[in-house]
Amino acid sequence: MCANRQRTRRGAALGIAIAAGMLLAVAATELHRQATEKESGALSARSEALRRLHELLARERAALQAHGPGARPLLLQAQRRGER
Repeated sequence: MCANRQRTRRGAALGIAIAAGMLLAVAATELHRQATEKESGALSARSEALRRLHELLARERAALQAHGPGARPLLLQAQRRGER
């Protein structure tokens, strides 16, 4: 029973780490959108933000399909370092 409980806790922690990574990526996109809106206008900023969010979604789907949920934290770390 203890081994199952530990696996459950590790799984929950992994899920929280993944969610936090995604939240950071979305927040970064929003900050970029706000800065772009000041320089280029709302339409351009929204288009760029939507493109970036679609790219993020595609990368996440590809990572899940190729490697399963356990590989996502490693892929997120690589993305933060610019290794895609």
